[in-house]
Amino acid sequence: MTDAAGGVAGMAMRRIVRALWRRASVVDRVAVLLVVLFAIAQVAQLLGWQPGEGAISTATGFLSFFFFVSIVYLLVRSRRWIAGRLLWKLRNRLILAYIFIAVVPVVLLLAMGGIVTYMADVEVAAHLLHDDFRDRMQQVSATSREALALARVIAVPSSTPESLDKATPIQVLVKSVQDQLPGLIIELSPATQATQVADSTGDSPHMVERGDKLWIEANTVGQLPDSRWIEARARLPVTSTLLDALSPELGPITLGAALTGPSVSTRHRVLPPPRNWFDLRVVGATTFDAVRTGPSGKQPAASPRIDQIPATFSLRSSSMSKRIAGSLGEFEGVVVALLLIVGGLFIVLWLLAFIAGMVITRTITRTVNKLDEATQHVKAADFSHRISIERRDQLGALAESFNSMTTSIEGLLDEQRQRQRLENELTIAREVQTQLFPRSLPAMAGFELGAVCRAARIVSGDYYDCLQLDAHRVAIAVADISGKGISAALLMASLNAALRSLVISDGVPGIDPAALAQRLNRHLLLNTSDDRYATFFFAVYDSSTHRLDYTNAGHLPPFFINGDRVEKLDCGGPVIGLLDGCVYERASIEVQPGSLLVAYSDGMTEPENAYGEEFGPDRLVAEILRHRSHAPERLCDELIDAVKNWCAPEEPF
Repeated sequence: MTDAAGGVAGMAMRRIVRALWRRASVVDRVAVLLVVLFAIAQVAQLLGWQPGEGAISTATGFLSFFFFVSIVYLLVRSRRWIAGRLLWKLRNRLILAYIFIAVVPVVLLLAMGGIVTYMADVEVAAHLLHDDFRDRMQQVSATSREALALARVIAVPSSTPESLDKATPIQVLVKSVQDQLPGLIIELSPATQATQVADSTGDSPHMVERGDKLWIEANTVGQLPDSRWIEARARLPVTSTLLDALSPELGPITLGAALTGPSVSTRHRVLPPPRNWFDLRVVGATTFDAVRTGPSGKQPAASPRIDQIPATFSLRSSSMSKRIAGSLGEFEGVVVALLLIVGGLFIVLWLLAFIAGMVITRTITRTVNKLDEATQHVKAADFSHRISIERRDQLGALAESFNSMTTSIEGLLDEQRQRQRLENELTIAREVQTQLFPRSLPAMAGFELGAVCRAARIVSGDYYDCLQLDAHRVAIAVADISGKGISAALLMASLNAALRSLVISDGVPGIDPAALAQRLNRHLLLNTSDDRYATFFFAVYDSSTHRLDYTNAGHLPPFFINGDRVEKLDCGGPVIGLLDGCVYERASIEVQPGSLLVAYSDGMTEPENAYGEEFGPDRLVAEILRHRSHAPERLCDELIDAVKNWCAPEEPF
């Protein structure tokens, strides 16, 4: 299973690499190739390959330069991908911010502290090593001066250098200091002209690189009583024994580089075991000045060449800390305790800050993730999802606000669905109500009809009807049901059914408008609530007699226009469906040729303009007189347009 998973992951990685390589530009590919070449060159150098000098070395330097340029270019090019993929999540951004704010400064601080500690340990160790070498050099110089003083006392005869070297007091001097300076050699020789010019008090000691060995030498030139000049040279070979005696706080020491010159290492020095986890092994290095001479030991006539002899050593941090702290005396414990207290407080406070930051990050990201999941549910039209509130803070208030928002949206959607269902039902009711109005108006010689009903809402309680009774008689009915909406529309349908039923049951000759109104009043009174009623106007026109019989049950009086005379047809009685036992009157008028009858509801007179003024019956009469010559259908449109133009913009009509 593991091999299969690894194979799938490898295939996925190869696909990603191929996709990125296809999308990369030429500059991108060149930058990647330069990075790969630099990596290959570094691996080759680790394996032992050296670029040498000349063109290859120059090319390696240019490759290093272009490597850094390529890295900067690739980072700039990949910033969008990093921001889009790695930093898309708020959690990753907060973690990155905490790394740069808290982790990186602490790591850099610790690194700087480690570097400072390392430098202090190495500096102290190098100082100890230099001091011990300086002590040895001073001893060699002092021995050279003592040898010159003895040479003056014993009056060294003028002979060869070998005889001078075997002077008995000088040999005694050598044996006396060989315990501290093993291998010390003292040579006495006549001074040359060049050394006679030198300072007679002696030369400063120095390290000499002669052939494949290192020496500490000191030359002293002086004048004997017989006026002869003599040179006393003390030479101490730098051996393992000498290095073993230097700086006991240090571990193994190596002086010189085996590849470029003489090299000497300690043999019996062992680094002490660590005292604790933090007592690390530290490796340091320093350099010593050395004069390079010929094999004979004589310096060339020209200025001597000064070389830097490297010295490497190892040590324990505890040894150097003890050496440094030891100089504080009684204050050492106070300083160490103070350092430990400050360091402990720093670590504790940093850990608390880091833990608090991670807790805050987790709280924020968890809330954001919950909000993101909730928005996905909202996107999928699932408004029932709720966010669990675990904390009573601003993030908890945000989650609670989101829950309140989704609850409100869910309620609004339910209300919208209910409204939609109601609108659908109203649409059906409107279609049903439309079927109750006459589909076509009766046609009769010498008589024209026009009718229209426009509801302020989807359905209304206004009602009109035209019934062809016979070849010479037409019945006209206009009513206005109290209230609006569905209830008024249902009562209007009931009134329509009752009217047509009564007209059919009474027969054509026996229709009496007053009796019909009385019977409709009784019908509505028995079948509706006490607060429901209707205004009703009913008329029968006979073209053979040119008479109009009507009754008005509380309806707005229609206008009968005969020439210039306007008559209101208001004879009748109260509204129907409200009072029991009402008696209605019947009236008759003679209709002259060219006469006009206009029956209407309150929707034509009650609309108000922007100043609150109603259109009123007087303006309606004026509009009727102005357009009386038009056909009935057009007259209806003109009157409705006049009322519509009168209305305020927000007034429904």
